Parts: sequence; structure tokens; C-alpha cells
Amino acid sequence: MKVKKVVAFFLTSAMILSMVPAIAFAAGDRKEGADAELSEELNFADLLKNGTYEYEKQTDKDTGLTYYKVSKVKYCENVTSEKYQYMNIYVPAGYVNEDGSLKKDAVIEGYTVDTAPTIFRNSCSGWMSSDPENVEGLEDYMKNGFIFVSCGARSRGLEGNIGKAPAPIIDLKAGIRYLRANDEAIPGDAEKIISVGGSGGGQMSSLVGATGNMDEYYSYLSEIGAAGVAKTGDTYTSTIDDDVFGCMAFYPISDLENADIAYAWMWERAAGSGGEYYTPFIPGQPSQGKTKLTDFQLKLQELEAEAYVDYINSLGLKDASGNVLTLDGIDKGSYHDAILKNLSDALNAKAAAGELNPEEEYKDHEEWLKKENGTYTVTSILGFMKGSGYINTRNKNVPGFDTMDEKAENNAFGTKDQDTVHFSASVAKVLQDNKEELSKLDGYNEEQVNAYISDTITDADSAAFIENQTYLMNATEIMLNKSAGKEQTDVSKNWRIRSGTADEHTSFTVGYNMSLAAEAAGADCDYSLVWDMPHGGEKEGTSTGTFVDWVKEIAPGDAQMPEEPDKDEITAETYLDYSKGVEAGVYTWVSSEDGSYYFLAATDEDGNAIYKEETNRFDGTKSKIYQGVYTSAKVTNVENQTMLIYIPAKYLKIENGTVTGINENAKIGNYTAKTAPIVYENNCSGWMSSSPKACDTSYIKEGMIYVSAGARSRGAKGENGENTGKAPTPVADLKAGVIELRANTDILPGNTERIYSVGTSGGGQMSSILGASGNMEEYYSYMYENGTLGVTKNADGTYSSKYEDDVYGAQCYCPIADLENADLAYAWMWFDSVNIGGDHYKEMGAQDKAVLTPFQRELQNLEAYAFVDYINSLELKDENGTVLTLDGPRKGTYYDAVLQNMSDALNALVKEGGINPEEKYKDYSDWLKKNEDGSYSVTDMSGFLLGTGMVDRRNKNVPGFDTLDKSAENNAFGTDDQEAVHYSKSVAQVLKDNYKRLSSCEGFDEQKANVDAYIEEALTGEDAAYIDNQTDLMNATEILLGQSKLKAEEPAKRWRTRNGTADEHTSFTIAYNLCLAAQAAGLETDYSLVWDMSHGNGEGTSTGTFIDWIKAEGQTDPSDPSDPSEPLDPSDPSGPSDPSDPSGPLDPSDPSDPAQPNGNGGSDGNGNGTSGNNSQAGITKTGDTTNLALPICGVLAAGCCGAGIIAWRRKSAL
Repeated sequence: MKVKKVVAFFLTSAMILSMVPAIAFAAGDRKEGADAELSEELNFADLLKNGTYEYEKQTDKDTGLTYYKVSKVKYCENVTSEKYQYMNIYVPAGYVNEDGSLKKDAVIEGYTVDTAPTIFRNSCSGWMSSDPENVEGLEDYMKNGFIFVSCGARSRGLEGNIGKAPAPIIDLKAGIRYLRANDEAIPGDAEKIISVGGSGGGQMSSLVGATGNMDEYYSYLSEIGAAGVAKTGDTYTSTIDDDVFGCMAFYPISDLENADIAYAWMWERAAGSGGEYYTPFIPGQPSQGKTKLTDFQLKLQELEAEAYVDYINSLGLKDASGNVLTLDGIDKGSYHDAILKNLSDALNAKAAAGELNPEEEYKDHEEWLKKENGTYTVTSILGFMKGSGYINTRNKNVPGFDTMDEKAENNAFGTKDQDTVHFSASVAKVLQDNKEELSKLDGYNEEQVNAYISDTITDADSAAFIENQTYLMNATEIMLNKSAGKEQTDVSKNWRIRSGTADEHTSFTVGYNMSLAAEAAGADCDYSLVWDMPHGGEKEGTSTGTFVDWVKEIAPGDAQMPEEPDKDEITAETYLDYSKGVEAGVYTWVSSEDGSYYFLAATDEDGNAIYKEETNRFDGTKSKIYQGVYTSAKVTNVENQTMLIYIPAKYLKIENGTVTGINENAKIGNYTAKTAPIVYENNCSGWMSSSPKACDTSYIKEGMIYVSAGARSRGAKGENGENTGKAPTPVADLKAGVIELRANTDILPGNTERIYSVGTSGGGQMSSILGASGNMEEYYSYMYENGTLGVTKNADGTYSSKYEDDVYGAQCYCPIADLENADLAYAWMWFDSVNIGGDHYKEMGAQDKAVLTPFQRELQNLEAYAFVDYINSLELKDENGTVLTLDGPRKGTYYDAVLQNMSDALNALVKEGGINPEEKYKDYSDWLKKNEDGSYSVTDMSGFLLGTGMVDRRNKNVPGFDTLDKSAENNAFGTDDQEAVHYSKSVAQVLKDNYKRLSSCEGFDEQKANVDAYIEEALTGEDAAYIDNQTDLMNATEILLGQSKLKAEEPAKRWRTRNGTADEHTSFTIAYNLCLAAQAAGLETDYSLVWDMSHGNGEGTSTGTFIDWIKAEGQTDPSDPSDPSEPLDPSDPSGPSDPSDPSGPLDPSDPSDPAQPNGNGGSDGNGNGTSGNNSQAGITKTGDTTNLALPICGVLAAGCCGAGIIAWRRKSAL
């Protein structure tokens, strides 16, 4: 299939694709000269072309990162493990068009799709199999323009022992061969492959780097059907290279047959000082406490340490000056001095980076640390172990890799018929030479010792087999043999090795030995110890540089963006003036399939409406989501800065299928084209970005205009990975959309003085802010920065707006509002529930429940009391003017009012016949009273939680919004340079005021650093005032009350809030407070709790509906002679038709009409459209071709928002 490559919009800086869910695309461009000799199974280009492989666009839900993934690429013909013998290829979004073709001229950080280095990662941690779905480091690699390959590989522990050495390195070599054989088709430069891994993965990475094109591996490669290996008789030949350009090894568990003696050398000096204790490490299991080495083990450690002295002296290692490094004993010799120098360098690097003050951090440092001229020198390894606390981290037995009971890496070696064997000849030699002495000691096991010696020494066949296996897995020995002229191998020219001084899993000398071997083999090796870095996570910090920076250093990108060709200029006015946009062809009218409504959609350069298909997560139905009209001029995230405006067809003049104007005489129900209210919905659930969604036709049926609005929020990322959605950006974006509705009344029907904002969860919060902050100047600077139409900057530095951004009504479903106090409210809700199950919670996505620690329980109690003070400070009043207060968490008029709300909710559902409390709830008398009139009264909050089962639904930690680990809404605040910050001043104050009390609670020590950061960021730090301003701008309750520095100017006249009594995500008191604040501002309010409604907008009908609430006000009056609508015809459900309107009345019985009586249309069943967060409207289908036609990151044009704005340009075919 010939792929049509379309780029509809251009920007003078760079191209970017917005964030979308996973979508499959057609085959990409193939580089010239693809290897025609590849088998069908290994020919990537052909498999891409026939659809076996596809570029799949994905967006990380946590980071917002967008990229393309080619999944489950099989790199060898003879697969024995479907789970591990494949690779996943990840490509930055900027390199790929929406149709799957490659952007040859796109440049990211100086790289193109053909010149980008390929990061080849394995995840063989612990010498286990490499999981190809592991994507550690993905975000950094994508941002920097690298290609990322996560390669699977078999290793120890697989069924049938199919992962025995050298299987992992064989599989990784096969992966490299595959990339090189398919270099013409696969993105990235196959001559710039850089291997990376950590722990056992660092070992495998080092093997990849050390064993390039070694013929000892060819027979194994031939066996699995790797590319480019042929067998002729007993001879193997290779036509494809498997060496790599660079090798990165994090804390490698390498030289495994000598790893035990290296570990013993490190810890022998600490025996008697605490180093004789270890904490066994069992993956996936909690610590079992410390164990003391037996007398046998202590003696064996001593002997192993002495063997390490001999081993080091046998290697002939040399430092950078050519000096041979030797040991004259455990703590003496040039090798020992070099290790001290490495430790000193690591400490000084950390201190120079400002990340450590050794004199403050370490007590009694004089015993092992000397300072001279501002530089530190570590003088004693034992002193370092004791002074730094490293001595308490030991987790290895003696021996700890090739263990006596064969329970560690022992299943990596031996034949497939052997589950485990011993493999360390060096330890076996120690056991053999000292057997008589060791046999007299406590802990000696004759059977185990004999097996150890037999496997690796006395059983000749076994010993020879295992010796060959360990050699093929030993990068250090192979490179030293190369340097001695004993081995033919193409060692990678570029090496980088990082080990940590706090590595409890292996001796950090192993990485140092490997670095010296690499240099001896002629490589350039960047080796450093990293101070206080433990084993795991590849988190090296920055004190010794970063892996990404090293990659850019050894494989610099120097590509430049091509000059933009001349194109007809289209200004921002064209995009923001929708009439001109239609005239220019950048927008087009699109009809629903049944003709019941129309909407404006953006077009590609062929004039076709841009859309994508999405699948409804509830019923599996597919719908098209179109790219709507722009809401602002400065565009960083296309899908979040557009909106879809759905208009009943009867309100439009239509000639031959073309919209020609507004049909002002048309009427649906009591509404006309000019009086129809506008429902303005955002989808910022969870405070995430909002993307326009499918039409909710329940509004269309009622004659209302329905707008699905986009908005950037937390997690939104720009072209270069920068944060683009920090507060108050979502509100600024939504205000921009309101302004666009008011500025385009010449083309858009609807009454812009009757805009009703609506949203759910975080979207309910955004709706409340729109309702509270109408025309407030405090938002204008942010709107100006976003390129909002009509907002200008004055000469005196102030800002003005030509248009108003207020709304008439605000509907808030389960609003996660007043976020800085949401944790207090949640704690108050769950106060005193810990003894009835309320101390268990199950976070979203978690498999099992967690239990609050004593620290969290105490913090919850303190937060609950802080909520008491908070409520009393608000001076809220009920409808009778009574001030609502709390005299404690479960006492006061406010508490009574909340119980009354709950009672009203239950009675409303009872009245509707939706529930019989006496049948549904056992032992309800503990919390529920039946009154003489048959109504019910809820009498106790904790009883309600237990009696209704709500206690089992809790899903929040303590705190749960501004979490200690900053994993929730924390990325909504802070500067653009900060990924996440603490923002709840109220929680921070609780932590600060009760620090000593909380510090005595179990669980505090693990959170101490987080608690300290919490207090600093939200309360005492230099950014606290900035964050406080952000939270003020996002707090409708306080704006309406006028208790912060912000005060409502023109708030919405009508307010409706609904929360459910079964809302597990937030306290339903939040919505009540919001409603009382609106009431205090003199606004019309309709507040109800809905019994047993969970978090969402499924309110049912027991307390009315949103549509009925809108219809109760603002309809035209048929008896008014000034009303252009005709009298209602009872026989016509839609009113009189316009003869020029071919759509006819809506037919609720027509199965082709998506607006069926459930009122959901193209929604998810709750009035929520099928478009999820971060979806992208931007795909059109032409035959079998999928075409990209997206505006790209930047600004729309000069002229509307001040000077100096780069103009959008569009290839004109108009």
C-alpha cells in the first residue's frame, strides 16, 4: 500500500503530535535498501506493510507523554518463550505521522528519525528474564529524540530450564542483529545502538558491550534462528554484526563466579563491627529481620576475602596512569587505595552538587573522613561502612550468589536437565583447600560442601561445562583476554558504568574492575561511584552526570529543522472567527448520521473534516470524535484547546446539505435558535485535561446547544515535554471557550447570556470556578498568555478583555473542589471510623486494600479537628440564616445539617419508590430512625458508613489529595518547571503544629522526608506564596465567600450541585459548602445529596435532573407577541419545521437516532462522551489510508493577542 503523507499545518519551530489514546496506523515509510534476504518472519518492513506490526499511538496516563509503539516484534525465528523472546520499539511522536509514515525531516534535540541513537534496554534484574514491557527511562528517551527498544530475553527460572546461560545474551544479540538487519525500515541509527541495564541487567548490558561479533556465540544464535547466522557443516558464519556503539551498566552484578569473593572482601573487615549480620533479601516478600552469620560462614568469608586478594593480583588491572593495581592484604595495596579514591570522588561530587554536607550528615566523620582545602578524602573503608550506615544494609549470606543451598543465581547455569548447580569455582577452591578447618565449625554442612566442590572442580565434565557457561557470561574476563590477545571480540568503544556506595546487593568493586577491563580492551570508559546510591532503580541523580547527557555526548545530534516552505498565511482571526474559518476552508460543517444536529470541525488540507474513531469502554460501540474549533491562539495541546459545538439541525438554514446560516424562526419545544440555552461541559475528571467528546443528544432533543470543551490541566505536556496545564490554566482555557461562543454569534445559534457550565468530579470543580469567577481580572493575564480572543495587555501592565467570560448557571456533579482543604473534609468524613473498617482503603487501580499506619490514623484525627476550625472560620449559614458551626468532629449545627442532607436524600429515594431502607439495611436502628410520618432520619455518620457498606468503599490515603508522595493532584500546581508540589496549606499547618506528636507514631520515620518537604513547599518555602495564589484562583467556595484576596465579580446566577452519599472519592460536604457559599453571595441554589450515588453524574431522578432544572427557567413564552416562536403543536414533538431544513423533526423511535430516551446518545451511559482525557481529534480516512492532518504546537497568528506572535501558515488549496 502506498501511504499518502499529509502534513496539514506548519510551524516555524517544530512539529508536534498531541496526546491521544492507543490507535493503530498503517505501514510507515521504508528506508531504501532494506535487506531482501531476510526471512518472512524477520522482515520488519514487510510485516509492517501487511499489518502484522503497526505504529500504535499511546499516551502515558501519569505523565501525559505521547509516543508510538511497535509491539511484540519477534527477533528470532525459533521462539521457545512467547513471553520473553520479542522486543517493543518506542518512537517519539514527533517522528511519526498519524498514518504511521515516518517524518524524515522532523528534528528532536538535533536528531532525525534516521540518525537518532537507539537505546537498547534489558531488564534482567537479578539475572531474571528481561520483560519487554518494562519501560524504565521511556519519558527521558522520548523527550530527547532517542529510539527506545525494550528487549525481552530468557534467563533463569523458566519452565523447562530454557533460560540457562548463555540464553539471555544470545537473545539480546539476536535483538541487536534484528535491528541491524532491518535498519532500512526501523527508526533509529543501527550503528548507534547503546545498550543499557541495571543489576543483572547491567551484567547483560556489559556482555552486549564486551562480546561484539564473538564467534563463540554463533552456534547458540543459529539455534534460535537469529538473523544473519548460517551453519555449513560444523562451521557457523555471520553476515550481520552484533556489536554495539555504547554500553551503560548500572551497578552490574557481573563476574558472577567471583562475585562472592568480592562481596566477602568488602564485608570481612566489618565482621565484629555489625557486618556479621545480614537481612535476607527475598523478592516480593517483607523483611524477615536480621540474621547472624554462623561460625562456618564467618570463617568462609575470611578465606574468600583472602582469595579475592589473589584474584585481583592475577588480573593485572591498571589504572589510568598505567600503574598495576594490587593488594597486599585486605586493607593494603594500590587497589585498596584506588577504591578509597573512588569513594572520595563520589563524596566530593555529591558535595559539589550541593546535595550533601558530609560534616552535618555524618557524626564522628573524623574517624574515616579527612577534609583539606575544601576536599574530602575517605581514609578507611570500614570507617566509611560504619559512619555512613552502610554497615546496616548487608543482605547477602556467605556465599550469597552461588549459595550453599543453591537458592540464588544457581538456576542460571548447568544443563537443561539440571534445575540448579554450583558455578563459582573460586569459592569451591576455597572450600576444597580449607575443608578440614571449616568442617569443625558450627554451621558446616558436609553434603552441601561436597556438592559445591563436585559441580565446579572434581566432576570434570560438569566443571568444564559450567566453566564455559560462566566464561560466556563474564564481560570482565572476556575483555581482559582481548587485551592480552587471547580473544577476538569487537568491544564497544563507549562505556559508562555507575555503581552506588550504598549498594547492598553486590560489591561495588565489581563495576570498577569491569571499567578497568574495558579500558584495557581499548574502550573509553566513564566510570564513577555514586555516593549513597543503593541497588536498583537506575536513579543515579546528577552528581556524576546522567545517562541521557552521556548519550548526547557520544552520539551528538546536529540536524536542523528544514526551512519552512512558502505558504499562504492564515491569521489567528481566521481560526478564532469561525465564519471566516468556514470561508477559508479551515473549518467545515458536519452533520450527524441521522441529520439531527450539526457541528463545526477542523479540516485537513484537502478540506476533509478531521476525526478519529474511539470505542465506547462500556458497550464496545465505535464513534467518531472530530477535531473542533480552536478556543485560543497560542496552541500547545491541540485536543485540549478546541471545542465541539453541537447544534440542533432545525436551528440552521441548510441548502443542498450545506449550512448557509441561522434559522432564527425555528423552534424546538419552547426554545428558538436565539434563545436556546448553551450547555458548556468540561471533562476535567480527576483534575485531568479535558478533551472534546461525542455529542450528548439528550440536550439536542430539548433544543439546547451542547458544547464539549477542551482544557489543559495537570499532566499536560508541550512539544518539548514542558508542563502546559498548571493551575489556573484549565480555567483560563475554559474561559477562552466561553469568549469564543460570545464572539461568534453570527454563525452559532444559542443564547450566550444563558450559558450553563457543567462538569463532574474535577470537572465539577472547574464548572464551579467558571461559575464563581466571571469577568474577574485576576485571570486575564493567564488568558492573555493563552492567546484568548479580545484579551489585551495595557501600557500600565494591567489587562483588559473585550468580551465577558461569565456564565449564567453552574452545575457541579461531585465536585473535587476547595482542593487545599479537601483532605481535611475527607478526614472529617472518616473520623472515628478506624475501628469499623475505615482504616482500610483501596486506591484506584490497586488490587488489594491497604491499612492506614498509626501515623496516618493520628494525622487523620488531627485533620478532622482542623476541619472543625476551618468550617467555623467560614461562617456558613443555612437558608434560615443560622450560622453553621462545629463543636467537635461529631457535634454542632453543621454536623446536624449534614445529617439532615443525608436524611433528605434517603427520603427522596424512598418517595420515588427506589428503596426500602428497612429491607436494604440490617440493624439500621443504630444510625437510622423512622419518624412517625414515615420519613427517615439519619442519626449518626459512622453508623451510616458501616450500615450502608460505605466503609468498604474508601479509596483515599491520608492525606489523599495532596499526598505525601505527591502522586495525586500535586502536578496541578507549582511552576512549569516543577513536576509536582505540595499545595495544601491546611494539611501542612497540621503537620507543622503537630510535628513532635506525629513523629512518635509508627510510620512517621518512613515519611519524614516527605513531611518535611510538605511543610516547606506548602507553607514555609520560597514558592509557598506562588502556590497559595494558584489554589486561591482554583477555589470557588472562597471566591464566593470573599474570604480570600479574591472576590466574585459576576458569578453565575443559578447554581445546582449534586453529590452522592456513596461518593468514595471525596467528602460530600465539599459540594454543600460550595452551595452555601453561593447562597451567601445571594445566588439561586439547588443543592441535594443523592442517596447511594457514587462518584459521577448518575443522579437518577429522585432529586430532579439537570435538564429539568435548566428548563425551569429561561424558556420563551408562547403567549408573548414579541416571541418569534410559533405556538406549540401537541402532535409535533419538535415544533414547526423549516421548509428549507431537510432534517425533519427528531424521531425518538428511530433506531438510527443516537439520541434515544436514555439521553446518552454517544455518551458512556452517564452523560459522559466516549472521548477520554488526552484523546486527539485528528485522523481522517481515505480508502485504506489514514492521514494526519493536525495543527501543531505553537501559536495561531499575530493580530489578536499583541505583537510578536508567530503566524500559523497553511498550505492553501482554497
